Amino acid sequence: MSATTGRTRIANVPPCVLAIACDPEVLRRVHDVASTTGAALRTATLTDAATVAAERRPLVMVIEEAVYAFDPNEIMLLARDVQSSLVVLEDGTTATELEGRIKVGIARALQRRDDKGLNTGRYTIIGEGEEEAPLSSAGR
Repeated sequence: MSATTGRTRIANVPPCVLAIACDPEVLRRVHDVASTTGAALRTATLTDAATVAAERRPLVMVIEEAVYAFDPNEIMLLARDVQSSLVVLEDGTTATELEGRIKVGIARALQRRDDKGLNTGRYTIIGEGEEEAPLSSAGR
């Protein structure tokens, strides 16, 4: 299923956080945060980041500062093109800082997409304290 906005066809995919070329420890920390938000975690190498980002339209793209330094302009443009928030992790970023930056990034990306009418998919992020409605017997 997909939605059409103007000339661009956008796939309805679950909300996600994209970790680009992150080492395993950072990846674990990003996974822990993403799982608390309802967003799926996707990974990409620097080489396939543009393809994965275009396919998945992540709410947040997370990249370590050393990798980001290879081509910061292209990475910023990629985030802008797919309406993602960009989180660049400096050495020493704490788990609390990471969590805050990802959650703020998700909120900002959702707001940008709402402002542009791009949140047309069937998936939503469920906030803390909210629950999904159970399927009715007719919907099963």
